[in-house]
Amino acid sequence: VLSSPVPGTGKSFAASARARRMGATLARIPLHSTVDVAELLARHGDKLRSTGPLLIHLDIVSGSVTDSVDAERAGARSQRLDAMLMELFLLGSLHDVKAGQRWAWDAKMTSLCAEVP
Repeated sequence: VLSSPVPGTGKSFAASARARRMGATLARIPLHSTVDVAELLARHGDKLRSTGPLLIHLDIVSGSVTDSVDAERAGARSQRLDAMLMELFLLGSLHDVKAGQRWAWDAKMTSLCAEVP
């Protein structure tokens, strides 16, 4: 986990430096809200399908959940994002029931890091 409330402190740089040290492809995924599997693969599929080492850098954008006038909607978004991150980090995959799509990462070749404000 890369964390600092101050922008420009090197969180993203640390992720890219780690990827270089690992000889890994860096897949930076900015998260403004939850993302479904189809959208994830459409935007980042070329990097996520890397056959070699991969570092997935989840950049949880500041205010992605809380900058809503409607506190109830912000709470619902926060719960969906929490569930998505749990599924990704603990289960090693994302499953979109509605679309019938699933994406899983290879634990032997993939590292995850999360950047939080």
